[in-house]
Amino acid sequence: MVTLVDEIVKDRWEKEFDAGTDKNYPNIDLVRLEKWFFNSKPGKLIEYGFGSGVNTAHLAKCEYTIEGVDATEGAVRTAKSKLIKNNILENKVNLQSLNPGSKKLPFNDNYFDYAIIISVISLLGSIERIHLVMSELKRVLKPGGKVIADVNTSNSSFALDGNHIGNNMYVNSGTSKKQEEIFCFCPNNENVFKEIFSKYFKIIDVGRSTSIIMKHSTDEFIYCGSKD
Repeated sequence: MVTLVDEIVKDRWEKEFDAGTDKNYPNIDLVRLEKWFFNSKPGKLIEYGFGSGVNTAHLAKCEYTIEGVDATEGAVRTAKSKLIKNNILENKVNLQSLNPGSKKLPFNDNYFDYAIIISVISLLGSIERIHLVMSELKRVLKPGGKVIADVNTSNSSFALDGNHIGNNMYVNSGTSKKQEEIFCFCPNNENVFKEIFSKYFKIIDVGRSTSIIMKHSTDEFIYCGSKD
């Protein structure tokens, strides 16, 4: 039975948040695309996998009304703390963790103007779960609504530090051998996820963001689309 939450990934990130993991700056590609693709025109937005809340805080400051969902309670605690520090009003942002058995997002059809899913897709654990999440984002997005998604490539640290098991999937044990292995989807070319994305959204643009700094490799395909 495919659900929205990979419990192994959830458990690893609960431990990461318990250990104090956090981020201070929003995703630079999202900052740019909010202006370029969303045209700095605020509306109702769903953020799937808000993590530490850095992107949430940025978009709230840009006047979006946000519903955020994440697999972990740790993300909710960390993100809410960040929002309080940034004096962001609760009526602008609502954050919640998903029930591990959830098959549907807790929102009505055709409700949101925008959807973002940043630094999440590679960690969903299976192709079947990726399809489920994308179909749910389509369901809750209004016709004409816009979506931004990214996915780590086979040149990203998730893949380079893992073991390839075929079908663009890698097994990654993280920085500690004591951590449970997780499955990461890291396609080797933009068309792999483009084929999935296009089943649910009209593709507006596809880009790539790459950096190799201090031996840390980040490499992501970025997809901008809309719901017909």
